[in-house]
Amino acid sequence: TTDAGGNATLKSVTTTGAQSYGDSTVTLNGTYTTTNSAFSISGNTVLGGNTVVTTGSGAVTFTGAVDGTKGLTVNSTGATSFVAVVGGSTSLSTLTTDAAGTLVLNGVNTTGAQTYNETGSVSLNGSFNTNDTAFTINGPATLTGATTINAGAGSITFTSTVDGTFGLTANSTGLTTFNTTVGGSPGLTSLTTDAGG
Repeated sequence: TTDAGGNATLKSVTTTGAQSYGDSTVTLNGTYTTTNSAFSISGNTVLGGNTVVTTGSGAVTFTGAVDGTKGLTVNSTGATSFVAVVGGSTSLSTLTTDAAGTLVLNGVNTTGAQTYNETGSVSLNGSFNTNDTAFTINGPATLTGATTINAGAGSITFTSTVDGTFGLTANSTGLTTFNTTVGGSPGLTSLTTDAGG
């Protein structure tokens, strides 16, 4: 645990209990592992290198912005939440989450693929940009705000249902696929796909 204020730089941490970082800015580089306990960062996060967070059933919460030109992988069968935009100032290379659990996203910018494997639920709000690479959600998706996906030439894939009382825009000159019902309950306000693809 670190307190509010100041900055922290961490290169791989393993604990049997929770990891809680209250610093204004936390720089991550390496692996961060708990034993079925929470991992949380209250301030902003900077990726100094490729980063993997593994918590078993523990929740993972990034309250502030997450930036950096590296890849981030989050493995949790609990709740994973990104409260602020990911890659808003500096795009991540990739963002990947594992199967099981739930996920909350409020906009993500990457130069590479975005892959969300949660089987519980994925909440979407904001803009998701992948720079000509794939955007994939393998579990049920719920729109909690107007959502736009810009994949360029990359594919867009929703493997499960898509619901929510907001609009969804999917822009890809590649393949866009909805494998099951869109707007089953509740219905979307709109669904728009662009030309091409």
